[in-house]
Amino acid sequence: MNNKNKGIMSTKSKPGVNERKTEYLTEESLKEAGFKGEDFQFQGAEEAEIQRCLPSKKSARNGAGKPEFIIRLNGDAADLLVVECKLDKSKHASEKNLDGDSKLVPVDYAEDGVIHYMKGLSKEFNVIGLAISGGSLPLQITTFIVLRGGEVRRLKNKTILSRHDYLTALRNTAGYGQKSEEEIIGFARSLHNFLRDEMELSDQLKPLIVSGILLGLKQTAFEQGYRNYSNHDKLANGLYSSIQETLVDAKIDEAKRDAMMNNYSFIKTHQPVKDHLKETIGLIYRNLFFAMQPDSSLDFLGSFYGEFLRYSGGDQKGLGIVLTPRHITELFADLANLDADKSVVLDICAGSAGFLIAAMAHMIQDASGNSKKIKRIKEKGLIGIEQAPHMFTLACANMILRGDGKANMFMDDSLNPKSPMVAERISELEPNVGFLNPPYSKKSKGKNELQFVKRQLDLLVSGGIGIAIIPVGRLIDDSDKTCIIKKEILDEHTLTHVMSMPPQLFPKVGTVTAIAVFRAHQPHWREIKSPKKVIANDEKSNEKFITEQIPREKTWFGYWRDDGFMMKKNSRVERSDGLWEKTKAKWLEDYWGENEVHGNSVKRAVSHTDEWVAEAYLETDYAQLKKESFECEVKKYLLYKLMADIYTPDDEESA
Repeated sequence: MNNKNKGIMSTKSKPGVNERKTEYLTEESLKEAGFKGEDFQFQGAEEAEIQRCLPSKKSARNGAGKPEFIIRLNGDAADLLVVECKLDKSKHASEKNLDGDSKLVPVDYAEDGVIHYMKGLSKEFNVIGLAISGGSLPLQITTFIVLRGGEVRRLKNKTILSRHDYLTALRNTAGYGQKSEEEIIGFARSLHNFLRDEMELSDQLKPLIVSGILLGLKQTAFEQGYRNYSNHDKLANGLYSSIQETLVDAKIDEAKRDAMMNNYSFIKTHQPVKDHLKETIGLIYRNLFFAMQPDSSLDFLGSFYGEFLRYSGGDQKGLGIVLTPRHITELFADLANLDADKSVVLDICAGSAGFLIAAMAHMIQDASGNSKKIKRIKEKGLIGIEQAPHMFTLACANMILRGDGKANMFMDDSLNPKSPMVAERISELEPNVGFLNPPYSKKSKGKNELQFVKRQLDLLVSGGIGIAIIPVGRLIDDSDKTCIIKKEILDEHTLTHVMSMPPQLFPKVGTVTAIAVFRAHQPHWREIKSPKKVIANDEKSNEKFITEQIPREKTWFGYWRDDGFMMKKNSRVERSDGLWEKTKAKWLEDYWGENEVHGNSVKRAVSHTDEWVAEAYLETDYAQLKKESFECEVKKYLLYKLMADIYTPDDEESA
């Protein structure tokens, strides 16, 4: 114990007729409830990150506050206990039923003082506050609670409780641990530099250490005991073992488990990781572990992966990996009109499982708490295939951390499967929805994105809906090779909708995309017989008719180039709050109604030789054209052509 604490304790050993007596009785009561001497921080916080949130009771100056006690309830987590004492019970509160909106007199009253401190601490922490008065037992005690960024509320309890009881009160409060997407991304940005500079990790290993720590923390023994490891090697081994235990608990089969654990083996062998592991666990525990909510559609690990690539200068397109923005994965769920009772969603290029997480969140919300429906969703409603071992590991970890859904995750090549059992299992589950963001082709590496589209559609049941976001360059490509694949798709499946997406949907990747929607196993064509033209002296055939293929229905094309987002510091953000939801509502209204809106949407019968984008068929109303509008459209077209030309189908190798 430091000198500061010793000085206070020596004073308390001889309590006089002042506040010290109340503090002494409070401290002893807390110890009887299980708290230890080393838990207490007296007359302010010893840690700068806590102290800076404590406002002075007199001047309200940040960082100058000195409550009687501060206690960390849960190690590195953002959970605190703050205590304010007064000797005279008449000084317990300035008025009845005080709350965070009351006019406070923090210098003179216990309740006023503790609420004052809680309002400052709640900017960054979850806080239990105790206002205590009296010079003898029983003490008068009022308990308050506030979550980070929330409102101070009064609890009914009037006694001192154990650490476990206070943590339970916090964790049972709606919204505990939740953070916004912006906060998660901000943490990823700051963590990136630490993992690069201190742990010396590669781009692939950075998101793996995050996922591994989160999996390890799911073991209660490790969560509560990792701070007690004094040896770096033992801590690394402890984390590795805890990850394995979590995978066993999640009933990951042995082959998948071995593949995942192989990706986490660097934790035990990479010395810079071991040297900085405890600090890293603390950062992730506080900032991320409790934010993993089962009903959230945010792909946490995918977000980290994307941010780590961005800030290390990594080229997502060069890696063949283009992670789908959250609002687009959610849009797919809306386009498919997912049903908690019936939908079975397949993603054959799962990546970090962004689409599957969005689908799971959408269906669980639709289930409205029905445990039977939720069990079906997690056990049979989600199917994923991912070839890259590190991405497969992230996908499974993502699903486990979200409360399961990983039962039907397969590490395989979706186009050239190594195991026939994968296709057999998928057939048994009868997927009726397909979500897809295929690897985008790259020089000497890629495969045609439409090959992935066809493969996914082939795996769906008849009448299933397949939705894919793919480069516009592929949809307007008129090469023989691409036209052959497009015809193979239309021979078996129907192209129902195509929506052109914003040019900068994938910042820094340089690929303009469109969303294509198909109906599986219902051919795009219908066959008709037309009279055969008679050619003079034609004696080769007695047939009077020839068979022709024409589209069964018109395809709806939407011009969805503006989603309400703009570029800001290399990221896309909403131009104003709620604009995306309004935009999406209008998009979905036109999509479901297949409305033809001049300049925005149109229906056309198309074949495999046509361009599958709205821009090819929309007409301009020149009577309404102004110079400014003309210049704006020319700029948009030039940008579209420039971005589309960046994508060069001829660069890819032969399939």
